[in-house]
Amino acid sequence: MSIRVKDLDAMGKFYEEVVGLEVLAREENYIFFRIADGYGGHSQNLALFDMNDLGFLENKINEISPERSSLHHIALNVSLEDFEARECAWKVWG
Repeated sequence: MSIRVKDLDAMGKFYEEVVGLEVLAREENYIFFRIADGYGGHSQNLALFDMNDLGFLENKINEISPERSSLHHIALNVSLEDFEARECAWKVWG
């Protein structure tokens, strides 16, 4: 899961020092933490993005209001064996 935060440094320290998550990557505008083993060699991650960095919204600004949500994005890993069934279900759900 990826979320936008007001104070990247403070939230980064919280997840690293208080929660105890391992930092995978840290840059000026984001921090990635490892949560657990995932599927197919990909770990489950938490990503924090600086709320003031709206570059990712350039093409979606009419669809997503940064004032109404701190969600950046959610990514799911699905096995190839389950993909077709999951894709059909997601299309039904919209």
